[in-house]
Amino acid sequence: MANLSRKKIAITGATGFLGKKIVKSLEKDYDLIIFSTQKFKNKKNVIYRKYSLDENFNHVFRSKELEGIIHLATNYGRNNKNKAKVYLANYKIPSKIFDAFEKSNLKYFVNTDTFYTIKNNPKLNNYISSKKKFFLKINKNKNKKKIFNLRLFHLVGRDDNENKFIPTVIRKLKKNQLIELNNPYNYIDFIHVHDVVRAYKKILKNINLFQKKINNIDISSGKIYSILWFVQNLKKFMNSNSRIIYSKKLPKKKFSSKGNIIKKFWKPNYSFKKIIKDLSN
Repeated sequence: MANLSRKKIAITGATGFLGKKIVKSLEKDYDLIIFSTQKFKNKKNVIYRKYSLDENFNHVFRSKELEGIIHLATNYGRNNKNKAKVYLANYKIPSKIFDAFEKSNLKYFVNTDTFYTIKNNPKLNNYISSKKKFFLKINKNKNKKKIFNLRLFHLVGRDDNENKFIPTVIRKLKKNQLIELNNPYNYIDFIHVHDVVRAYKKILKNINLFQKKINNIDISSGKIYSILWFVQNLKKFMNSNSRIIYSKKLPKKKFSSKGNIIKKFWKPNYSFKKIIKDLSN
């Protein structure tokens, strides 16, 4: 049974790369209601519910102990596959959750947004448009409750999905395989997953310090590096013999944060060198 003396939070997307680490970090101090597409058995301090249009979110959010929601669930729909599933996961179900939140007594809604909304990536058009649509919805905020929209920049860390870019590069470097970069001069803000988890915890701890009802926050390192430089440093730290090929005629693009309003009580611990070293081990 959950400990009723502790604060309770609802979380979606708990089985993803970031979600697993946030749940592991929060379950020590909070009771959790986790919405998932997968089936799990309830355990101490954690209760599982369906992440679907069939779930009665209004009923769940009547709990007097429940304080707020952290929305992490997402579907990337890479190469624009399964458009219907992408919109279901990124807009339709979150919209139903948000509508229930607005009718409830819950204090806050934390949405996980992405830097891809400022980056044109044709392979993720459905993902980007669905995330933008949900962003516009929650920013209307009819009941004037506290909304936190956290735009995460390029999330990195161990145990990420092996099909993503950085894990794929690391796998090739370990095998000394050829690496071909399509966008070597894209300058990106890399942020370590452990720093992101800390940011979520700091926001929860300091909820009352936020005076605005809508808080659009960039979670970033504040520094940008090219894809080429990132991969070259990984290669160096891993002592890999992989060959890196790319076109020198491609244009440079920069994707950086405009600022971070939570820097009063949070700053990243992982420098560029520390990120490279961590990923290289």
